[in-house]
Parts: sequence; structure tokens; C-alpha cells
Amino acid sequence: MSLVELIIYGAITALLLSVLATLFASSLSAEAQTRDRDTATGRAQVVMSSLQSSIRNASDMRVDGNVVRAVVATGTSGWSCEAWALQGDRLLYRTSSSAIGLPDASGTGWSTLASGVSATKAGSSFSMSGRTLGVSLTVKAGATTVPAAGEVLAQAKQSGTAKKCW
Repeated sequence: MSLVELIIYGAITALLLSVLATLFASSLSAEAQTRDRDTATGRAQVVMSSLQSSIRNASDMRVDGNVVRAVVATGTSGWSCEAWALQGDRLLYRTSSSAIGLPDASGTGWSTLASGVSATKAGSSFSMSGRTLGVSLTVKAGATTVPAAGEVLAQAKQSGTAKKCW
């Protein structure tokens, strides 16, 4: 084996290693993007599932800016109060057997339903038209943003004295 052959073999080996390193780095980047997309999609599904299942079973609701409060049928136990509030980049959730006030700055007494959440457009992330709740949110994880938007119709009916949750 001559010196020239060793140099050629070394150059070929270096070229192959650089190609492999590039492939490895790009696969790591693609995996991170996929993970971010899956995380954002999962959070958006949690948000929309919570809102849709509760609001469909609601007899009444109220929108105050970035806060939604609803009177929700709970089956055999009657009615409960449920609320969602967009605060910073978190969507907070609360349930109670009595009226729910607006959250304070720290969100004390509220659970974080999802993080990385923001309003799609300036102003309110929730709107109400008759018995229909409109939702306009985006959920972000890493560099990926996923929409969480749609409309939900409140379908439950309350008889007797109506329960108020605000």
C-alpha cells in the first residue's frame, strides 16, 4: 500500500463520514419537528375536546373577553359550573358546584388545561352568537403552531330555577 492509496482511502472515508453526519443531523431535526407538531396537536385536541364536550352539555354560557363560563349538565348529579380562561400562554380550567368568578393574575384555584395557547386574532379568543360558542385559538410547541378553532352549540335545557355560574 502506497502513501497515495492511503490518502485516497482517507479522503473517501472522510467524505462518507460527512455524508452520514449530515443525514444523522437532518433526521434529528425532522424528529424534533415531528415531536413539536405532535405535542401541539395533542394540546389542541385536549382544548377542543374539553370545550366541545362541556359546551354541548351546557344550558347557558357567558363570554367575558378571554373567559367562558357555562352551566353544564352532569348526568345524575344535576348541574355544575365550568369555566375556561386564556391567561398569558395558558388555557386555564375550573369546575365548581357554585358560581365561578374571573381568575386572578396568578390563576389560583384554576388548573392549566394546556400551555402554549394564544388567541388567533387580536381581542377575544371566544365569541358567542346565540347558543353557539366560537373558539379561535392557536397552540404552539417549539416552532410548530396548530389551530384550535371552531364552533360548539349548547344543547342542554334546564327546567325549574336556572342555575347561574357567574
